[in-house]
Amino acid sequence: MAGRDTAQLFTLGVELARIVDEVRARPPSPDEAELLDIEPGVSVLALRKTSIDITDRIVEVADVVFPGDRTELVYPAELKRWKP
Repeated sequence: MAGRDTAQLFTLGVELARIVDEVRARPPSPDEAELLDIEPGVSVLALRKTSIDITDRIVEVADVVFPGDRTELVYPAELKRWKP
């Protein structure tokens, strides 16, 4: 998804330098519990995705809430090969 967002912003003259994802577990609000059909005692995962351009300007912030009992977050990290 980030690749598509990056390309769309680039067509507007915005070049992203980084994206910061913040994930927090918390109790749902009453509206969230109803909308997500969450049983009592189940937490939600709140994701805030902040996109920052090459001038260090925040160009997009997105907040998404997921049901904690049905969500898996996977963050792959590609590493550069270490050469002695």
